[in-house]
Amino acid sequence: MSTFNNTSDEFLTPCDQDLRLRSKRTSAFFKTMDNPSLKAVVSKNDFLPGGDKFINNFVKTYIANKDVHDHLLVGLMQAYIAKVNGVKNPVYSTAITNFYLSLLGCGSKAAVEFASANLGKCISIRHLQRLQAKKRPPPFINHTRDDIVDIVNSRINIIRTKFGDEK
Repeated sequence: MSTFNNTSDEFLTPCDQDLRLRSKRTSAFFKTMDNPSLKAVVSKNDFLPGGDKFINNFVKTYIANKDVHDHLLVGLMQAYIAKVNGVKNPVYSTAITNFYLSLLGCGSKAAVEFASANLGKCISIRHLQRLQAKKRPPPFINHTRDDIVDIVNSRINIIRTKFGDEK
């Protein structure tokens, strides 16, 4: 690593120069420590050199609280990481799918595209439209008169039971 850190700028691309600068900083950090063992650094000081404090806190919270596993934000992070890692068609949690379906249901495709683009191109509008098409009941024009009466009566009964009325 010292050979790379001492390489002249004329032999390095701008990306290589940035990498060399980070390498020098990391080397300087470990030289200032008493025990440069990474395991000792993490366990004693609860600090991961070069790591992100957010990731450290996220992992602690995720492991400590089982209730967090079902939250929308955790699902969004899992979906983002799946896309970043190259998974082509990840299976999204129900919370993620419902979140995007509700965004699409508001009538703004731009909102869905904006959210999806900022969350790692998580889900496409076309996929959401296919999911909506699967959930739709058949149109009224395909029902008989008796079917329509039964559907309306069942909806009225649902509303009546919610208000505590009996048949």
